[in-house]
Amino acid sequence: MQVMEGSSGLGFSVGFPGGSIFGEYVESYPSSYRDGVVEEIRRLLLEKRVNVDGEEVWGWELDDVSRRRILARLYEFERCGDVVHVRECDCCGEGRDGSGSFAGTKRTCQMHSCPTCGWVRAKKVSEFYERLSEDMEKKGFPPGYEWQFLTVTTRYRPDLESDLTWQALRKRALLVQKAVKKLWDKKLNVEGAGLFRSIECSAQGHVHAHMLYFGPPAGEKELTDMVQKLCGDGLGYIHKRPIEGGDGEGNRLPDQVAKASRYMAKGTSGYGSEFDEGHYGYHGDTTTMMDPRLAARWEIATSVRRTMLTQKYGVFRGVKYDEADYSYEAPDDSQTPCEHCGTVGKWRDSYRRAEIWMQECHARGNKAMASGSIWVPWWKKAKNKQFLDGW
Repeated sequence: MQVMEGSSGLGFSVGFPGGSIFGEYVESYPSSYRDGVVEEIRRLLLEKRVNVDGEEVWGWELDDVSRRRILARLYEFERCGDVVHVRECDCCGEGRDGSGSFAGTKRTCQMHSCPTCGWVRAKKVSEFYERLSEDMEKKGFPPGYEWQFLTVTTRYRPDLESDLTWQALRKRALLVQKAVKKLWDKKLNVEGAGLFRSIECSAQGHVHAHMLYFGPPAGEKELTDMVQKLCGDGLGYIHKRPIEGGDGEGNRLPDQVAKASRYMAKGTSGYGSEFDEGHYGYHGDTTTMMDPRLAARWEIATSVRRTMLTQKYGVFRGVKYDEADYSYEAPDDSQTPCEHCGTVGKWRDSYRRAEIWMQECHARGNKAMASGSIWVPWWKKAKNKQFLDGW
């Protein structure tokens, strides 16, 4: 895929920061990003080369199990977030702006490079840690314990192609995975402590790990020196920020813990952790995305066995909560008139392609989605499976 300064054949606007092979793509709609990721993954997995012995081998030397798993998930990835539930006028057939909902229609492909699944994952994780922090606050913290947000960085050259192959990305992912485990075993694992770790890749190929830690205060320099001694100089530094609550709605300690965990769980730097119609070009806004070539390499790197992007330690392990019920219920629009034909209260359920629906509503200057709309796994909504399989 040849990309030139200013634009690409896939419809992206491109800006490369100095010294970096991969820049951030800015686009109005996500389908072109998905197309780019799919194209690059298929190229990487299906191309062949001749080795030094004259034998024809797979160009990227993945085991067959990993290759088949990735290719199978591409099918779901191409359709992820495609269908939206809409209230439609029974007389003229026009959809009601602002009535869109993903409840009951969302497929989650579970690919790490999928921005829509990143939103699903972030929502689920943030709800879990908000409830966990509320329960821990009620019980009372051990003396001196606090919530902390830690980041482990790695060293690499963003201007070197060899540092941005899927093998190099995976090597750094395994390095930070090892570093966090060593830190937990040697320093952070004390009675009553817990840790949640998430590994992600930035738009320039910087692999790093975020940690949500509950325990005694940890010093940045002490942790940095320890992890570099244990894991070598491939690691950079450790940054620490305490998580503190405040007064007012949305500023409680559990709210701040939820925000930190939501930020961690998105999986790839640059993706919004909250659903935003700007992701689909609401009012002409654009969303910064990872270069699809780099996203494809990260997808392969994190799909190979032994690569675990998230992990719980200590008191966080074994805790379970019932998931929220996002069952779809038709809104009470019995007194709502149709803006197109004027008919009052004659509405029916229908399904539209999400991207087309959002473009239509945004062209009229209105939002497309209902307040509180949320994506949920398709397998929880078996009644829609037959319909979805037809798309």
